[in-house]
Amino acid sequence: MELKDLEDAVENMILQHDYPGYEARSLRIALPAAFNNVSATIYRQALSSKSVFVRLAALRWLQTKSGLAKKYALSITPLFADADPWVRSESIKTLDLGRVSEEAVLTKLLPTLKDTDPMVRKEAAKALGNLAKGIKGPALTGKNKATNEANIQKDSVHAQVITALHEATEDDVLDVRRKAIKSLRKLGAFST
Repeated sequence: MELKDLEDAVENMILQHDYPGYEARSLRIALPAAFNNVSATIYRQALSSKSVFVRLAALRWLQTKSGLAKKYALSITPLFADADPWVRSESIKTLDLGRVSEEAVLTKLLPTLKDTDPMVRKEAAKALGNLAKGIKGPALTGKNKATNEANIQKDSVHAQVITALHEATEDDVLDVRRKAIKSLRKLGAFST
């Protein structure tokens, strides 16, 4: 199987299920059985497809393979800036379900809290609460502990996440505010 085969299959499924008044991007298509055992490399390549539907199918396939989401995190994070809000949202969800909590990923995820689409902001607030639990700050020992503790607390990715989530509690959209508050509670950083 090649990428072109996957693209053709996805486009065919979309054509079969698309009808007026239905948002085809929301369709979680069940690909033909032949695509169940296809190399993960094909799905990684599909993340760069011209088709929104193919990118979404690849992300949703990776959501079921958490180990692969971690492996391909650097191929997924560029989708945070995709032109399509569904792709941006699903890319965040993929890393969240894959529990990809590396600091580099969280740093790239932070700006999505200010995305123009509320669906993306909501998914970002949820993901940041789940993923920031998994990061650890740098070890502080000896004389470094006293002098560097305040700077590390202020500059750590964990602190940046908390600050961004606090800002998101002022979002115009109620669902985004709720997710930000829930995430802050998970992180032990919400106070009324």
